[in-house]
Amino acid sequence: MQMRSRRLKILVFSLVLLLSLTAIGCDQGSKAGSSSSASGGEVAAKVGNQEIPLSKVDRMIEQGLQQNQTGKKITDLNPVELASARLQVLDSLITDEVLYQRAKQENIQVSDEDVGAQIQNGIQQKGLSADDFQKELKSAGITEEEFREDERRRMSIAKLVDKVGQVKPPTDREIAEYYERNPSEFTIGKGLNLSRVSVDAADNKAKNDAIGEEQAKQKIETIYSQLKNGGD
Repeated sequence: MQMRSRRLKILVFSLVLLLSLTAIGCDQGSKAGSSSSASGGEVAAKVGNQEIPLSKVDRMIEQGLQQNQTGKKITDLNPVELASARLQVLDSLITDEVLYQRAKQENIQVSDEDVGAQIQNGIQQKGLSADDFQKELKSAGITEEEFREDERRRMSIAKLVDKVGQVKPPTDREIAEYYERNPSEFTIGKGLNLSRVSVDAADNKAKNDAIGEEQAKQKIETIYSQLKNGGD
């Protein structure tokens, strides 16, 4: 239910954003000015007490365009494309933030040494020099400290996923033992059963049959008395 509510809020934000961008104007000149200023200081979403700034969403879009080598910039996107891209990136960032907060709740920690080693390994795999690495950071519009923090978050989430994946389902024996220790959790409350009791005065050749109106009347009174006293 919470997830459904969250997605609904994101959708509403996207639609409002789309309408506001369309109202500003669809010409390239006004769009370029609005897309850069719209993200300055604006909050795109909030997960717990953690805010996700719209500037971060736009930065991720810009990075994605660079990685895809489309030659496009965020200012080249029309209002519909920009709103769609922001929605997709925001959904991903919210998911990551939820997982990261869960990792912190599970006391999952990643040391500075592990973060540094992971970054260095990535630099070596790409064959980058220290200067090349700094140029990439500058091109992406982030500082080295921000990059390290992003890497720490990714590693924390990866550890959380590994931890969850290691949880084994309970065995039949464990289920049986839990049932034996907690029988009250499996008790069904007392219900109400309705039955119709028929008594007639005819001779039905049955055991304890009431024959005649007098015997039938006595049997009805006996049954009524038993029911009043809690009988079945």
